[in-house]
Amino acid sequence: MTNIAVSTRQSSFSPLQLHSRSVAWQFGAVVLGSLFLALSSYIEVPMVPVPVTMQTFAVTLVGALYGWRFGALTIAAWLVEGAAGFPVLAGGAAGVQHFMG
Repeated sequence: MTNIAVSTRQSSFSPLQLHSRSVAWQFGAVVLGSLFLALSSYIEVPMVPVPVTMQTFAVTLVGALYGWRFGALTIAAWLVEGAAGFPVLAGGAAGVQHFMG
């Protein structure tokens, strides 16, 4: 009979392997990801009642490349930028009022 050892500890899938990089590299990746999200908000396909922007693609790509931890950190940074008043949301919108409805 063959014994097979199975490891239960798994690391998150991240093609860029950000967890093994320096803090400066990680910070730069978060800033670049946030910039990519902000720029993708200006590319939109007009539809009724809600326009479709490239942000959906950008969020998916950032999550896939960065892994769940750094992807979530990047998206949180982007949302904080939008709440702080930077025009990074869809169509160049900004401010806390867009989060309140």
